[in-house]
Amino acid sequence: MKLIIPNFWREKTLLSVLLKPLAFIYDAVSTWLRRVEPADLYYPKAKVITIGNITMGGTGKTPVALAIMKILQNYSKHKIAILTRGYKGKLIGPIMVDNSHNVMGIGDEALLLAKQVSTCVSKDRLQGIKFLESQGYDIIITDDGLQDERFIKALTIMVVDSYFGFGNGLIFPAGPLREKIESGINKANFIVVIGDGEFKLAKGLPVLYANFVSKVLLNGQKLVAFAGIGNPDKFFRSVIEAEGVLIEKIAFGDHHQYTIAETESLLNLANAHQANLITTEKDYMRIDDQFKDKIQTLPVSLMWKNEDILLKRLLAL
Repeated sequence: MKLIIPNFWREKTLLSVLLKPLAFIYDAVSTWLRRVEPADLYYPKAKVITIGNITMGGTGKTPVALAIMKILQNYSKHKIAILTRGYKGKLIGPIMVDNSHNVMGIGDEALLLAKQVSTCVSKDRLQGIKFLESQGYDIIITDDGLQDERFIKALTIMVVDSYFGFGNGLIFPAGPLREKIESGINKANFIVVIGDGEFKLAKGLPVLYANFVSKVLLNGQKLVAFAGIGNPDKFFRSVIEAEGVLIEKIAFGDHHQYTIAETESLLNLANAHQANLITTEKDYMRIDDQFKDKIQTLPVSLMWKNEDILLKRLLAL
């Protein structure tokens, strides 16, 4: 599904109310499918850290997973890997990602992760955990997996975009939620809130705050920006914060695979504005190689506001 967040997910409307019966069915079915008998629960030998969310679309799980990986690498000698399902990729796995893989096989996220850290792709997350354990990894970070209840987690972190929050607070398809807010919070040890939006958690967990910070300055460049991620607005804000002059912005569905015709059209649009074309590092993975020298990316990193709370918990593992 190529997800573009509809406007009625942001606030309750007549349409969202009309979709509530379908949301009730979705919640009931997905809750039943997720249930695990105690005898079938897997207790990993490795410490499993799960980074997840309760909303459809992008919140920043992958950058959080990378940031936590780097903290652990700096402060421990554990053998650590990131586990992802390789969304939109054809390979089932479990398999370690290497230079022979491409975006069609393992998806854009896994390809981007593997440039920085040991990365495993497995459509079945539990099989991926068992495979990594067999390879000697003793800390496994799962990129997504809050709703996967088949294994015990050493640490669970829920990621929230501060500008979008929980949207209208309704379950899919009436709203963006994968599950009820309370059930998601009950699974987590921390919440990471990304951005300077006005989202506030009414009660519950320790909250960590972070921002995406551009690794480069755009120095007033005129730019046409495009993105096919869960929350394109997040990228467009980053372009402006990096001192880019945003002439036009084009949003595609999450994990959109760009055709040659689409890429040529984007380049022509930028040329018509006498501007440069810019996208995310993740989108760049899905662009045909012949165009890559004509398109720039905006690399970002995560900057924590209260990293000491997270560091203390990670070191306790």
